[in-house]
Amino acid sequence: MQLNREALKAIRKRSNISQTAFAATAGIDRPTYAHIEAGRRQATDSQIIAIAGALVVPLATPAHPNPQPKGQHHDNRRPSPPRCRISRSR
Repeated sequence: MQLNREALKAIRKRSNISQTAFAATAGIDRPTYAHIEAGRRQATDSQIIAIAGALVVPLATPAHPNPQPKGQHHDNRRPSPPRCRISRSR
C-alpha cells in the first residue's frame, strides 16, 4: 500500500486538525506522522490503516488508486435501464 501524502495533508488541513491531534487519533507519534506526511518516511501498512481510520474515510481515498487505462474513466453511476417503446395498435 502507498499513501497519497498530498491528499492526506489536504484532508487533514481541510478538517482543521493539527498534526499532533491527528497523530494522537491515529495512534502514531507526531514526529513519525510528520515524516510520513512530508514524504521523508514510508508508512507501514498498519500505519496506513490507522491513518485511514483516523480520517474516517474509506481506505481507497488516502491510498493511490489503480490507474485507469487511457481513454477510460471510472463512472460510479448505475447504468440506466434499457428504454423500450410500447406502441398500441388500434
